[in-house]
Amino acid sequence: MSIVGTARIHDGLRTVIVPSVSSLNCHAWDALVADRDFYHCHGWLSALEHALGPAELLTLQGPNGLSGGCALWSGEREPGLFCLSDYFPGLAGPWQREFLWIGARRSTHNEIPCSLGSSRDRILRSIMQASVDLAQKRGLAGVLAPYMPLGKALELAAWHDQARVILHSAEASLAVPPGGLAGAMEVIDKRSRWRTRKELSVFAERGCRVEWRTFDPELEQVASGLIAQNRSKYGSQQGAMWMRRMFDGQRRSGVLDAAIAAVAYRSDKVIAVAVFYRLGKTLHYRYFGSDYRVTDDDFRYFVLSFYELLDWAAAHGVETVELSTSSLQAKSLRGGIVNPLAAVVLLTDSAPPSHESVARHNTCFAVEHRDAFKRRLSPDWNLIFS
Repeated sequence: MSIVGTARIHDGLRTVIVPSVSSLNCHAWDALVADRDFYHCHGWLSALEHALGPAELLTLQGPNGLSGGCALWSGEREPGLFCLSDYFPGLAGPWQREFLWIGARRSTHNEIPCSLGSSRDRILRSIMQASVDLAQKRGLAGVLAPYMPLGKALELAAWHDQARVILHSAEASLAVPPGGLAGAMEVIDKRSRWRTRKELSVFAERGCRVEWRTFDPELEQVASGLIAQNRSKYGSQQGAMWMRRMFDGQRRSGVLDAAIAAVAYRSDKVIAVAVFYRLGKTLHYRYFGSDYRVTDDDFRYFVLSFYELLDWAAAHGVETVELSTSSLQAKSLRGGIVNPLAAVVLLTDSAPPSHESVARHNTCFAVEHRDAFKRRLSPDWNLIFS
């Protein structure tokens, strides 16, 4: 194993900063990664390195080998999903400074790869201490673990009395009923059934159909262009070349083998694509692309992202679909449950926000989402109000 700097001992565990995920045995690392934490798996991290260059990981070595760890990066300065200064409006802190970020690059769902069982508490405590030691050594303002499910964030933060758990985002997830779409239709309300039937009917009337495809070079090229169109529509500058580089990295790492695409055609022309990645019994929705030169009046997004998805997932033993952070209203109205995401923040050279100010921020954030989504919220939100 390659080592950057000097290994240290934390609570009987050896902390090692490795320069690349290629330094780690893929099977040993993936044994620590939960199904919901796909963007921490070895194949995804390796794909990012092929596309964007190597990135460090903090790892813990115990008597039985690799016990836990996390990817490290530095976030982004441009406004958007990975710009810390956008995260906590109204909450004072050194948010303009540089932090040590925990989690995969550009991931909107982060957990801590970690052994289960009696050693888990010790591993999480060591990760917190090792990360803050590293941030101090590098002169950074602190440690930030964003986009964590609230329960996981509270579990991690419990091991350092200066850590704060601050809500900043939300994601949707979809439980897959055994009967797929038909099973979902049995339990939704009358208005939702009417909307579903109407959207499927319009999709068919426009001459559209869906195929499920694994990736080949032709699909990579088509999908790259469509995803770039969609991102451009919402202000992203990452064009088709960027997406081709991402898919090339995924093909080289092998993680593209875990991808499945729902492809919409009108006549014989591809008009949209939704790309998912499977880990265990969980499917992760990563990309949507659409050809907006073809009139977008056929509900292609909803057909690919929900209705066809439910049937495919049920037929292939998928239990949960992670739908990410965008378009939460549309996703929740079609069966998605909205889950809170929090950042664990630990400052190195200044006092943390007070517990009272964090509680006010979190309560306001939770109330806004309760008002917006009402009964479509997961039980995790009760952790804020309890």
